[in-house]
Amino acid sequence: MLPDAAMQTSYLKDLVTPVDCTSPYSFLSFLQSHRRLYKFIIANFPMVTRVEFDQYLKWVSSRLSDLNYATRVHAVEYDRQFTVHHSRGSVRSNHIVLGMGLEPRMPESVRQNCSTTLFHSSQYLKCRSRFADKRVAVIGGGQTGAEVVADILRDESAAPAQLVWLSRRMNYLPLDDSPFTNELFLPSYSQFFHSLSARLREALVDEQKLASDGISHDTLERLYRRIYQLTYLSANRPPRIDLKPAHIVEEITAHHCGWRLQVRERLTDRTDDIDVDAAILCTGYEYRIPALLDPILDLCETAAGELRLNEDFSVRWRGPRQNRIYVQNGSRIGRGVADPNLSLVAWRSAKILNSIAQRTVYDVE
Repeated sequence: MLPDAAMQTSYLKDLVTPVDCTSPYSFLSFLQSHRRLYKFIIANFPMVTRVEFDQYLKWVSSRLSDLNYATRVHAVEYDRQFTVHHSRGSVRSNHIVLGMGLEPRMPESVRQNCSTTLFHSSQYLKCRSRFADKRVAVIGGGQTGAEVVADILRDESAAPAQLVWLSRRMNYLPLDDSPFTNELFLPSYSQFFHSLSARLREALVDEQKLASDGISHDTLERLYRRIYQLTYLSANRPPRIDLKPAHIVEEITAHHCGWRLQVRERLTDRTDDIDVDAAILCTGYEYRIPALLDPILDLCETAAGELRLNEDFSVRWRGPRQNRIYVQNGSRIGRGVADPNLSLVAWRSAKILNSIAQRTVYDVE
């Protein structure tokens, strides 16, 4: 939710449109209901801002009467039905659908030392005002890393003394948003990918990484221009900006009042130490099988840290077929790079609903 941060997915890939173009819960319906559809068309944004898409999601949520927020699920048990134990009591159900999302990815050693000066990018907005005249490292060369660097450099009066941007990638690489690559985000490709061998799926996920994990061209251009302005056009003393692609951060340790980064350069294999006052880990997110499934996890099949899924997104488990566990956006290895992405959320939901209803509620072909 950084200022100017934009979606990397078309607004037509909202909660409903790909499977029901007439749904009242579409992004276009949201624009129309707020009397801004024509202005949105004229503004001709290359992509929707995250702020506006957040407004859309809240608008949909406010129109659904059966949502229960501030309710933590503790455990799921099974005895002829599922019992979901939560902070307000419990509920029995024939099926459950897990839409848990992803969790911040960071080394365990860093997780144990998190503070206001060493933290994951998910905590950035809480700590962003503490960098003036400091030495700051941003670790991670994806979209979030680029957005954090751009935000740190936005206000010259509050700029750090030094900014180091480290990425293990050989360059700050752009998102592959070309037409044929975007076919990886089609339902038919998800179906095809699911049919491949486990060894081939893992290789393809790694090969197709930049289809979902690169930096948007617009962000790269804005950031490059900002660095140019600070370097050559600033009337004040600009921050020192060190761009370090092809650098792997191998260890982070406390050093005086800050942090020491042990860094290895991939091209020369040379190691070096970088001392900073603050370090921000833009190291992405990962799926973890939720602990709430622990009581029944021994009944479920797992592979590569994921629950193994059937074609209808139900978990392969040793329980009866009339009771199923479904998983949303938790099968990147099983379904491909599109699975954690917003692109197929409507299609996945429709597939799950058809399976629960045992009839074609939505045409998903």
